[in-house]
Amino acid sequence: MEPVQPGYGRSRMPVRRVDWLAIAQLVVSALGLGVFLLFSLMFFVMGIMALVRRDMPVQLGVTSVFSLAWVSVLLSVLALVSVIYAIREINGKDRSASSGFWGSKWFLVASGLLMLVPLVLLAGNAVAKQGRIAWLLLPPLQLLVVVLPLWWMVESARRRLPRNSPQRTWGMLTFSLLITSQVIVVVEIVGIVLAGIIVVVILAMQPGAASELERLATRLMNSQMDPEILVRVMRPFMQQPWVIFGILALGAGVVPLVEELLKPLGLWALLGRKLTPAEGFVMGAVCGAGFALLESLGNLSGPLTDGWLGLAAGRIGTGMLHVTCSAMVGWGMASAWHEGNYLRLGGTYALAVLLHGIWNVFGLLMGIVPILQGNSLLLRLGQAAPYALAGLGVVLLAILLALNYSIRKAALHAALVPAEAAAAVIPALSIEPTEQTEPVGAPDSLENLDKPVDKV
Repeated sequence: MEPVQPGYGRSRMPVRRVDWLAIAQLVVSALGLGVFLLFSLMFFVMGIMALVRRDMPVQLGVTSVFSLAWVSVLLSVLALVSVIYAIREINGKDRSASSGFWGSKWFLVASGLLMLVPLVLLAGNAVAKQGRIAWLLLPPLQLLVVVLPLWWMVESARRRLPRNSPQRTWGMLTFSLLITSQVIVVVEIVGIVLAGIIVVVILAMQPGAASELERLATRLMNSQMDPEILVRVMRPFMQQPWVIFGILALGAGVVPLVEELLKPLGLWALLGRKLTPAEGFVMGAVCGAGFALLESLGNLSGPLTDGWLGLAAGRIGTGMLHVTCSAMVGWGMASAWHEGNYLRLGGTYALAVLLHGIWNVFGLLMGIVPILQGNSLLLRLGQAAPYALAGLGVVLLAILLALNYSIRKAALHAALVPAEAAAAVIPALSIEPTEQTEPVGAPDSLENLDKPVDKV
């Protein structure tokens, strides 16, 4: 009996290798689907009960609960799509990248829908001021104002670049939503707690500081979380230069270092898949979009304020920050793995941290302007922060588009070089034609192609 060669069954058909990453994607996505469906049901029930019983303010509590319910529905849909593509990959039905009409036209579709964002912002601002209907209309409008710009940013990043398989793209998005974002939140919370403990220990060692901290804690507990009372209580404490420096160092130094390091965490799972720089760039953009999606929807799902329009518009800029910075780092990671270009990895990470830090500096200054009454320089910077953030958003968009163009040219050049080398080798291997090469009775012009050829 003929022995069966390795890698082949008895029918001599190749045995397909098990894709453990697709199996892991299926497990994680299925668990996420179940959890998000449970959360959506729970929040919808809580919101309906609050409306019926009238036991919480309609404008604040109910709208927040329904916002969380809509967010859970969106995450359930994304997890479901990831489950479907993982099953297709395991069954061997998703082996090729997306192509055809929709593979090249998604950017145009996303660009068309992006035109609706200004209208959605105006509608959301009008609804936010109407407390009676905000719980019904505002949550879906918030989904649109976050999802549509992020989708357009991802499509801009991967425009005219070689496309990954849908299964890999959705797997990266699901990993960012379910794993990466949670890891970043835990790390940042641990860092903030440790920083707070260090500050309290240092202050407790100062004479009279313990009693001052006790009075501050008592006043904060009695403030009932009223914003105006909180500002009055915290203003003397926040005027201290070392407090301002600590806030800026933590928010604009430590946070960017952590987030830009961990946001492309899903790319490490593809370390052995030989990602090209173009694929790393696109996958990094997807990771950034997943993190920005959760962060933005979490911010907008809080209790309503009079500044909903500014907050929603600002989240679009924050999405551009996360997508561009993560795309740069992903490009650097793939370049280091694929080409050994570790200098590019270090440069892209440093630039991403720098841009993220500048963004956070102006964001923090804008948030603490009411407290910075005695510091004229920081007060002026805080007042100019909206314009600085808008300008930085334009710079981030320019970087994203410029990198897309540069990577596209590099990918095209890499594809043409082998073809040019082959074209140079083929003439050397060809046989020189002789006078007897032409067959007898062959047509001597294009006009005679339709006439029968004389037999030899």
